[in-house]
Amino acid sequence: MRSDTVPVMNAAGKSTRDRLLDAAITVIEEGGESAIRIREICESCGVTTPILYKGFGSRDGLIVAAQAERFRRGIASLATPFAAMVAAATTRAELRESIIATIRATHHPDRAPFRRMQISVLGASISRPALQAAIDIALQSLIEEASAALEAARDRGLLRADLPIREVMWWWFGQVQGRLLIEQSSASIDHTDWNEVSLRASLSAILGD
Repeated sequence: MRSDTVPVMNAAGKSTRDRLLDAAITVIEEGGESAIRIREICESCGVTTPILYKGFGSRDGLIVAAQAERFRRGIASLATPFAAMVAAATTRAELRESIIATIRATHHPDRAPFRRMQISVLGASISRPALQAAIDIALQSLIEEASAALEAARDRGLLRADLPIREVMWWWFGQVQGRLLIEQSSASIDHTDWNEVSLRASLSAILGD
């Protein structure tokens, strides 16, 4: 079989595109964008360069897609479980616990690398319209996922009818990213107190608590 006619899915169930993205993401995280070598990535995935160029258009197209996917995965690791928990909530108390659990996980020190990565990718997108557009698509999709779950909860009577859900979700994402400021600062800031302020503000915005 010719190498440029590899199956769309591999034995592990991943598409060729996803495997190429995984390989590119690994390279970026280990050596930065400058370390991307098209031939090496293709060889690691067992495909030819025409397949990569057909899927991503160019080296920069691959980098843009990989950076946007890094960004998306970082948010999805919390946004998707949050949407599932909200969907399963049958009482206001259960919904409140879902929100608290997500916020606690978001504030965990282990999430700091995700925040640094996301800010780094956002910064890189300022002068790269294609990356900015790809990030925007990913972010809108994830915020829509969380918003749809909260809308369903509102329909079940768990949230007030006039809550501007999408606006609250955009604010929530922004203030969570703001935690990077104290993580990067040498100022004497009590992280536990910051977390509690964030938690109270989030519960107030979403539940009115």
